[in-house]
Amino acid sequence: MKNKKNFLSNPGLMVLSFILAITLWLVVANVDNPVTTKQFRDVDVTILNENVLSNINKVYEVVSGAQASFTVKGRRSVLDNMTAEDFRVVADLAHMSEVYAIPIEISPKNEAVDVEIYKNENTMVLSLEDELTDTCAVTVVTEGEVMDGYAIGEKEVKPNIVSVTGPQSMVHKIKEARVTVDVEHASSEVTDQCEVQYYDGNGELLDQARLSTDYKSVDVTVQVLKTKSVSVVVNTTGTVAKGYDLENVNYEPQTIDIAGTSEVLASVNEISINDVDISGLKEDTEYSFKVADYVPEGVVLTDAEQKIMVTVKVGQIISKDIILTGNYINLAGGQAKYKYELVKDVTVKVKVTGYRDVITSMQASDLDAMVDVSKLTAGDHLCTVSVRQDDVLSAVALDKVKVKVNKMQKK
Repeated sequence: MKNKKNFLSNPGLMVLSFILAITLWLVVANVDNPVTTKQFRDVDVTILNENVLSNINKVYEVVSGAQASFTVKGRRSVLDNMTAEDFRVVADLAHMSEVYAIPIEISPKNEAVDVEIYKNENTMVLSLEDELTDTCAVTVVTEGEVMDGYAIGEKEVKPNIVSVTGPQSMVHKIKEARVTVDVEHASSEVTDQCEVQYYDGNGELLDQARLSTDYKSVDVTVQVLKTKSVSVVVNTTGTVAKGYDLENVNYEPQTIDIAGTSEVLASVNEISINDVDISGLKEDTEYSFKVADYVPEGVVLTDAEQKIMVTVKVGQIISKDIILTGNYINLAGGQAKYKYELVKDVTVKVKVTGYRDVITSMQASDLDAMVDVSKLTAGDHLCTVSVRQDDVLSAVALDKVKVKVNKMQKK
């Protein structure tokens, strides 16, 4: 009791004890929960006051500084529980310099948190460009395959014209405003609301985030029609040059697939192409016809770009004389009771006419020359020689031959 009274009656001792206690507490606190630092890397920067540029018809692109890295100082117990989401990381366009640089401001979202932004050397740099607005026609592209026996018909889009705004250089690159519709296994009309996307002249998708439009999506209707296979008929007009002949006309494909309503398909059985003009031709000639130009109204091609390739073969007509001797003339149809023979030293001139490539190489053995003796009786007969005739050759024997018929002697 005496020691306690001495302590309480000594104010200096009490103050000293208090200071020692506080000092001890601070030592313990700094050992268990020291002040430290923590780094945050590649944190996305939020841009404020974009209307500063839109008000002067300018658009921007971030050259650098889209993300920030910084160091925070504070008690370990506080920092251990903090993430990048606890900080406000912003670039305010209202503070942009003449060289388009904006300081990145970093602060804790909770102002009551006792931390210090220890190192912040982040700056965002922009490039500015004039803003441009233009209009684009919307095209419809389908993906997937409709059911067998069906084909894509007309494609309708509403609205079919959209207005797009963005950096002048990017808007100038736009060559197509496109919507894509899935028609996989469709057998009836497909309707959908599709996002409009913008492509350059190389078919590359542009950065949609830098473009704004009055319609982000449009209503699309795709007609799905039944199909039918029909024949292709090709007819020629005119005549080839004098001294030439039309050998043949070949074309591919000879059938095509069309699509349409049941009523339309019932009325179409063939597609006729009557524009193959061969007037004055002297050589083989090829033609190409786009089928779409020859289909009736209401008919849809399964391949809108399909073509009919026509080859017209033309041959020059020439004539020449071929001399037949007896050994190239057959006597046919003879009766057993007679003996048949040609007079000696027979020569027959044959005039052959036909396509140059056939006639040029033709020889006597190719003419299949023959005399029909089936109705001859004993005696001497002047007979006509028959020679080969076909689609590419006309031949006429200009001379007759004498056939001697003798009755066979009985044994």
